[in-house]
Amino acid sequence: MIPFVEHDIKLYLEKWGINECLENCPIMTKSDIINHRKKYRSDERAKVFAFTGGSSGESLKVPLSKNRSIIRKASLSYYNQLVGYQIGDRYLFIRTKNRPWLLRKIRNEYVFVVKSMNSNTLGQVSRYIQYKQLKYIIGFPSVIYEIAQYMNQHSINNNYVDGIICTSEPVYHNQITEIKTAFNCKILDRYSNEEVGIIAHQRETDGDLIVDRFGVIVEVVDPNTLLPVKEGEEGKVLVTDLNADLFPIIRYDTDDIAMVSKYKDGQLYSLKKVIGRNFEKIYKPDGSRIYTLSLGPSIYFPLSKAGYSCTFQFAQTNIDEYELRIKQSVQKIPNKIIIEINNSLKKELGEGAKINTVIVEEIPRRRSGKQPMYLNETSHK
Repeated sequence: MIPFVEHDIKLYLEKWGINECLENCPIMTKSDIINHRKKYRSDERAKVFAFTGGSSGESLKVPLSKNRSIIRKASLSYYNQLVGYQIGDRYLFIRTKNRPWLLRKIRNEYVFVVKSMNSNTLGQVSRYIQYKQLKYIIGFPSVIYEIAQYMNQHSINNNYVDGIICTSEPVYHNQITEIKTAFNCKILDRYSNEEVGIIAHQRETDGDLIVDRFGVIVEVVDPNTLLPVKEGEEGKVLVTDLNADLFPIIRYDTDDIAMVSKYKDGQLYSLKKVIGRNFEKIYKPDGSRIYTLSLGPSIYFPLSKAGYSCTFQFAQTNIDEYELRIKQSVQKIPNKIIIEINNSLKKELGEGAKINTVIVEEIPRRRSGKQPMYLNETSHK
């Protein structure tokens, strides 16, 4: 570690009565945060609260001090500027709940609440972007992707949007391609959570996610040994937040999986990609893990070649059983394309894989509003 960071970490650990080095500290979970809040009476001293969406099945209330709230706002302002956003610019914020009218007015913010994503809704929000001349879009990439699909299918030109920030979900190649076609602007991926704030952020479209350097220490470790993985390897993400002052956040398990891109000065510098949560891991019938990036082309390439742009979800429903859910397109997808996709997926998954493809009106979202492209619905996860 670089010396001044090592010193800061030592002071932070000592503040909470810990005399170990960071690497020897135990892993923190959501349960630890709940216990710490009670132990340090954090709720009584909080200025505001952040709430997690509960995408892993458990929501969480996070108390923030005035100082930590200011740091978060400054961090958001800095990273929003990477797509050109300046305070006062009109933007579309995609979220699961609306916000008070006065707050939206002050921020020049237009909220799109994620509910049903049918053709009427997509048409309304596409026209709304044009009518209100919104310059930026921030929110779920799965929603932005569906808006982009609608705009491309109906030849709606983007005349106003200058930048897009994708949050809360992993972004996939086919999504970026579709969004680029519709909006032709800078698209950046943001990795953050409510417990810590911004953890890492892209500087360029399709670039690495650079780890935030202001008081955030990020580790990617082997889930079994808890030792740092090498560059190009995957592991679980642990975060230490030196700005957390109402209770300690030390080696907090985000429940995310990420691939390391680069180490610099003894610390993690950048991530190649954030792969998602444990419930997004897919396994072959023999029990070995398969990278979802290798499954994607088997699905979207055959569709794209035939001129179809479809939202889909690939779910593992049993040890050897899988379901491909394709959202109904304007045109019926020929059976030969479905057969081609299934055969290609079987080659990737191996002997014994049973794949059922269904056309659905809607792909359900999780409680948090997220819509995983890959989902493990078995006990294997």
